[in-house]
Amino acid sequence: MAGAARFGGGVLADDPARRRKVAVGGYAATAVLGAATAGATAVWQVGVLRATAWTAHGLRIPARNALPASIVPVGAYGRAYGFERMLDNLGATFGPLLALVLVTTLGVQRAIGLSVIPGLLAAAALAGLH
Repeated sequence: MAGAARFGGGVLADDPARRRKVAVGGYAATAVLGAATAGATAVWQVGVLRATAWTAHGLRIPARNALPASIVPVGAYGRAYGFERMLDNLGATFGPLLALVLVTTLGVQRAIGLSVIPGLLAAAALAGLH
């Protein structure tokens, strides 16, 4: 789902005026839909929520990747993209470790519910970029 949605996300990200909105909306939707699985009562609900979350994830990726080019000087493209990738990799490393601690201390449902926080913080950070 995410891979197919990237094509549509690429079309949306080509419009500089829409780029930030697509990235913010994609992060917020992914966070809310992913966390909503904590309240699912049937397997099909989890499937629908996860598929929709991965679609939103795929839509946001091209906008997120193009965003640094629209907010930094041309001479800083490499540094901006490198910084963004570094932070993404740090999140990919420490996120699961934090999830393990949360699952161990709070349980699976609460940990999944709390997963909305980093996604909404990412959306807020992108919304605040100038």
